[in-house]
Amino acid sequence: MNLLFLLFIFCLNITLATLVENKQTCTDVAKDDENLILLSTLSGRLIALDPLTGLQRWSIEDEPALKVPQPKSGQYIVSQFLPNPRDGSLYTWNDSTEKSTRGLLQKMPF
Repeated sequence: MNLLFLLFIFCLNITLATLVENKQTCTDVAKDDENLILLSTLSGRLIALDPLTGLQRWSIEDEPALKVPQPKSGQYIVSQFLPNPRDGSLYTWNDSTEKSTRGLLQKMPF
């Protein structure tokens, strides 16, 4: 009976040792899942950051989401895009030769 008990303890010890060797940490699991933080810029660039290290993984250059309209001849339009740091909404400030749109601050529809 003692021999059977010792054999059982020996097998249990080997099984537990194998489980401990194969244990993965949370960091290894998170890296395998490929979680990324995506950032989009006003210039149209898309950037992926590693959430654990903060390092840039990749980036893609694309067309800007917003473009300034081309003025008619004899007119000029100066537009500035201003992001709101609190909620991320975007505003445009127009300074043109037309009095109806000069100094106009508008919230963008998105």
